[in-house]
Amino acid sequence: MTPATAAGGHRAGRRPVRGWLAWAAGTVVVAVVLFAAYLLQSRTIPAGPDGASIDLLSWDMLHGNPLLRGWWVADVTFYTTELPQYMLLESARGLNADLAHLGGAMTYTLLVLLAAFLARGRARGAAGVARAVTGGAIMLAPQLGDGTQTLMQGPDHTGTAVPVLALFILIDCTSPYGGQTAPHTPRGRRWWVPAVTALVLAWVLVGDALVIVIAAAPLAVVCLARACRGLVAREGLRAQWYELSMAAAAIVSVPVGLAAIKLITALGGWQIGTLQTKLATTGILARNFRITGQGLLELFGADFIGAGSTRAVVFAVLHLAGVALVVWGVCAAVRGFLRGDPDRFIEAVLLLAIVFDVAAYAFGVQVADLLSTREIAPVLPLGAALAGRLVGERLA
Repeated sequence: MTPATAAGGHRAGRRPVRGWLAWAAGTVVVAVVLFAAYLLQSRTIPAGPDGASIDLLSWDMLHGNPLLRGWWVADVTFYTTELPQYMLLESARGLNADLAHLGGAMTYTLLVLLAAFLARGRARGAAGVARAVTGGAIMLAPQLGDGTQTLMQGPDHTGTAVPVLALFILIDCTSPYGGQTAPHTPRGRRWWVPAVTALVLAWVLVGDALVIVIAAAPLAVVCLARACRGLVAREGLRAQWYELSMAAAAIVSVPVGLAAIKLITALGGWQIGTLQTKLATTGILARNFRITGQGLLELFGADFIGAGSTRAVVFAVLHLAGVALVVWGVCAAVRGFLRGDPDRFIEAVLLLAIVFDVAAYAFGVQVADLLSTREIAPVLPLGAALAGRLVGERLA
């Protein structure tokens, strides 16, 4: 080996490290700027009683009541999702009225960054940057008013998307499926990925049952569909162990999470209210569909219907570009899913997560007004990541 070759090999070995360091440094800078901006935006909406109750719950946990004995909570506890986050904030800042704003800004900053990284996937170079920027840009500027209250006001279903996106990034990075993969990226089927998936889903389920709709069910359906295609193609049952294991992990996580909730209650912990999961009657479906459509526009900052000024209308109309990108990404994902594209695994999961969440909301009894759009808040980061993955490179 010549000195030049050795030097070239040395430089090539350092490129992945330098790339990761550059992404890490850039992420830190972007995170600080976004958090400062979102904190100012969150403070435009006064903190409400829901945020205050979460502040008190986390404060009690922080001061020696980890099971929340004596507490009656709503149908969503956020026990394993955002209560630990608020305990961390309270340990640093104490109990005060600004916690809802700090927590909301922190949660939304994490969502933007995670959606950008999930949009990037395993793409590198200009393609990776284009995908990440597209995913992050769709979420960059939430709408003022109801949009800010839904996305940046204390714990809500919005924050449930944080661990879900992190799990999807892990699955995507360790996925044996194709896509744009760097030469150094491992492609084997790792036995521990299904185990981690089951644990994470069960953990999140203790805090918010919405994870069944946006993560467990989509993962199970996609993995079972892939396993069935493999069996039809006579690839053999052993060749489908990863898909079947991932499906089993998603399914098993539900009874495990529910059992954990019952165990906490049996040990004298918090009592939880009953969640209404009935289907809507046909007489209110038209209203449900109208609110769902406007709510989706609001989530993406494009609700020109409820805009109260000319400036707000212009802001919303500009955000329609983001809605168009997400619709484009959804259509591309549908085509890939129907074709059984082997390289579109996480895209299929994102697609079904969006469809399941919107359908459960539109056909359910949770639709009340635009503020109830919080039930489908995860659609924003899921849609942004999907658009970034399937549309970002084409835009570049």
